[in-house]
Amino acid sequence: MRHDWIGALALALPIIARANVSLQDFPGAAAILSGLASPGESTLPQPGDRLLFAMESLDGGDVFRRLLLVEVVANDLRPRRPIEAPEGGWVDTEDPPRRVPDSSPFPWITKGVPDRWAMVRVRGFEADGRALGAAYCLIPTVVFERGFHGMAEIVTTGDGSNDERNKEALGRAMGGLMAFAELVASNPQTRPLLKLARKRVMRSPGAGTKIKALLGKVNLAFSVDPERIRRLDDGSYDVEVGFSAADKLLSTFVITAAPSRAPLAISAGIVRIESANLDDPKRTVSVRLLGSAKAKP
Repeated sequence: MRHDWIGALALALPIIARANVSLQDFPGAAAILSGLASPGESTLPQPGDRLLFAMESLDGGDVFRRLLLVEVVANDLRPRRPIEAPEGGWVDTEDPPRRVPDSSPFPWITKGVPDRWAMVRVRGFEADGRALGAAYCLIPTVVFERGFHGMAEIVTTGDGSNDERNKEALGRAMGGLMAFAELVASNPQTRPLLKLARKRVMRSPGAGTKIKALLGKVNLAFSVDPERIRRLDDGSYDVEVGFSAADKLLSTFVITAAPSRAPLAISAGIVRIESANLDDPKRTVSVRLLGSAKAKP
């Protein structure tokens, strides 16, 4: 099962790598957010929902670590309308969003202008808990509705004959992953993880392939083999995803996904992303959920 995009965008996607995050390497996490909230029923991110992720990239002795805290500020913003400051005002940012967009970064999912957007506060911290600043990100809420858990259920419960249904499910799951990448990229303090992921985890597609990608003349594809999907004891799924350019495998990564329900809706149910460079497994990047909290009733 493949889902294809043409263009340089896919070459810039974060292929986030395989490694085991140690809590000892993030001593400041507990003071920011501890404990895991049980998921609710809503697939809509709720104001006040918070998720804390540990992010790590290794390349021999070169180590990058950050904590990422995302918090839903609003979930009912409408396109083309001004944005009012949230209760308590803008936090740790000099450039708050002013207006809801009138176009979607995920057109294959939203099918036009999304009618509902969420605003998320994205805060970066050093591993020891020292705050590094905040940013705000706008995401169409429809992107979070199914994610990789929903895709895995569709793919593993069918007979494999409905390829279009499976491709649509993968496309929606990739939309959730890209939305998560948007959150990471929105804050300059957490954004370097995306560059490190491309540099350390992905094989180089070659200069010729890069040029063809820029010209829209190369096939870029994400693929999922149903045989590489594993249901875990807690009901979540491990899904191995491959990324190829011109039929050359550049990277594989494993996503652990729970149902995309609040408070996990804001990550499309993603709780872990791991992989490693296919030629040098010591070059890694990993993301892991450390804590979650629901919106207060």
